[in-house]
Amino acid sequence: MKNMMMTLGLILVTIGLAGNSYAMDKEEFKEAAEERIEKIEDKLESYEEKMAGMSATAKEKAKNIYENLEDSKDDLEDKLEDLSDASEDKWEDMKDSFEESYAKLEKEVNDVI
Repeated sequence: MKNMMMTLGLILVTIGLAGNSYAMDKEEFKEAAEERIEKIEDKLESYEEKMAGMSATAKEKAKNIYENLEDSKDDLEDKLEDLSDASEDKWEDMKDSFEESYAKLEKEVNDVI
């Protein structure tokens, strides 16, 4: 009986630690993702500054590109917010979706800068 109680206690502790690991991983991911989004924002600000010296035609084209990138960044921020509210069973899929969207946006931003 004593061994069974010890085993049950270990199982409960393990379950509790697994839950904490998920919460810690989720928070760490969120912080890292916010930093990555800030880097995108910095690059977009730099691109916006470059637009000031462009001809009218080039500036109009650049503005459309900039607005599309801003929209994509906003969508990425929405995904991060949704990810923050994700349940443990959906978190991995949502995290993967965020990563794919981030990689796509980062490439698009780097291509225009």
